[in-house]
Amino acid sequence: MRFLADLALFVEVANTRNFGKAAAALGMPLSTLSRRISALERELGFQLIHRSSRTFSLTDAGRTCYEQSKSLVAEAKRIQEGVAGMASKTSGHIRVGVPFDLAQTIFVPLFARSILANPGSSIEVVSISGHPNLLTESLDLAIWVGHQLRLPDSSFWSRRIGTFERRLFASKEFLASHRTIQEPQQLAEQPCICLVHGEPLSQWELHRGREHRSVKVDGSATRTPSECSQDSQGKEWASPCYRIFLLRIQDSGRG
Repeated sequence: MRFLADLALFVEVANTRNFGKAAAALGMPLSTLSRRISALERELGFQLIHRSSRTFSLTDAGRTCYEQSKSLVAEAKRIQEGVAGMASKTSGHIRVGVPFDLAQTIFVPLFARSILANPGSSIEVVSISGHPNLLTESLDLAIWVGHQLRLPDSSFWSRRIGTFERRLFASKEFLASHRTIQEPQQLAEQPCICLVHGEPLSQWELHRGREHRSVKVDGSATRTPSECSQDSQGKEWASPCYRIFLLRIQDSGRG
């Protein structure tokens, strides 16, 4: 509430007995502080401070307001500091849904470091495929990979935590036994391996500079990213960055 915030400003002014010092301590312009105190006086209906360039003093109403407000403001600061301290520490048990092919290579090592840094916490990693359902799978949060994220309702929130780029690869044997591919649309005529994140990604969105092509390929074989060889030579075209989302439900209703 603005009223409580203005009370805290008034208490600081009364403590320092100087508008300039109070403004410096609060990190706000002197004009703003003076305006907020005037607004507080109007709301209370009483003048709180005798304004003079040489002296500082509280009115009778100001002294009463100060005595009754300083303990309230101090308690509010203690509450704020206590809650901030809780937010800076991680504790308890968390169930995290992670795509199977990314769990071992990327996220499990990160979770291990998190547990070491927060001894009071434990993380249970659950392998998921496709779009996770936090409620039915009893997950506290989930990591999802894809172009876009569709949330089921407003009780969920998400945040992008990273991106990675996908490229096209072909083995030397394939290139030797097939005619050279000159245009992206020719990929539709070739047997392709589609990466799987819950469902085959057979619609390839390709970018080169400002050019964009969309190609639906024949995914005659599917593999997860962790199964794919990392030593193939990439071609000139690359698929756009895929976003990694962190999903969480605000209140799952679990005890």
